[in-house]
Amino acid sequence: MLSRLDYESCRSVLSRADLRLLPAALLSSLFGQGIAAWRWSTMLKQFGASYSPTSAFRTYLAGNFYGLAMPGAVGGDVARVLLCRSESGTSLFLATCSVFAERALGIAALLLILAQGIACLPFVRLGLPGGLLQLFSVITLLSLFAALFLLKRARSGSALHFLQRGKSNLLERVNFLSSVSYQALCFMLLLSLLFQLTDIAATYLISQALHLHLSFTHLLVVLPVVYLATTIPISPAGLGVKEAVLAVMLTQFDLSQSEASLLALATFFNRFLLGMLGGVDHILRRLSPAEDIGEPQGIASSRIDTDDPGTFGETARGKKD
Repeated sequence: MLSRLDYESCRSVLSRADLRLLPAALLSSLFGQGIAAWRWSTMLKQFGASYSPTSAFRTYLAGNFYGLAMPGAVGGDVARVLLCRSESGTSLFLATCSVFAERALGIAALLLILAQGIACLPFVRLGLPGGLLQLFSVITLLSLFAALFLLKRARSGSALHFLQRGKSNLLERVNFLSSVSYQALCFMLLLSLLFQLTDIAATYLISQALHLHLSFTHLLVVLPVVYLATTIPISPAGLGVKEAVLAVMLTQFDLSQSEASLLALATFFNRFLLGMLGGVDHILRRLSPAEDIGEPQGIASSRIDTDDPGTFGETARGKKD
């Protein structure tokens, strides 16, 4: 990535950069983390666990810190799962499922944003067939609601025969998923959209600080592709993957390779600062006295006291009844 930089050009860009917008970009990223934490807390509540939005926010920040040294976006997710388990008493299986469900909502939101961005740009320039991605995003959304519908039907005993036959195995393990309401699913999807948009806004603010000729619509197309690429666990924090994909995509919008690489490095620096904030907060939490994370430990332990996935089905069933 550094080899693609034209240092004379970069020096010229940085000399006229509006540095006042960089703190605003970091604040936008922090705000997005708060929205994502709210979504995670809501999801865990729907699953029958308890984790306050404040604690989820701090754990999200800590996940960014650990993610700086772990492969792709997966490293931060692993850290969040382990921290949630140790702090709230939530089972490893339930915490892991909540993170996977978050990822599914995030991908659905990215596809919606990408479809909207492509709708605002010439299809010929992007080499994509008109309407194909929009159709795929709608199918993805419908699949989320269809999966929840089937889980609810299976729980009520009116599922198809092949689902009923496997109920004692698969369905009992994920039975807690059927406790999610359709209203909560819509709300969490909305939060996912807001989270992705705030992250895109942070990159847009950085591009404006560097006086690069990029519109917000351009980033609606570029960044969803970049984020999807960084889910592949290749390098620590997705370092190099995100920057390379971002640089290649941005050159399609009349940015030089050097300018695109500079923006990619600037966004990584913003991500690095976010991770450092999370690291400092995490260390302070470890040094401070124990605090109330979600429910009292006794309640959390009595509700979810093992890592046996079957426990969650009974928990969600009891809560419903």
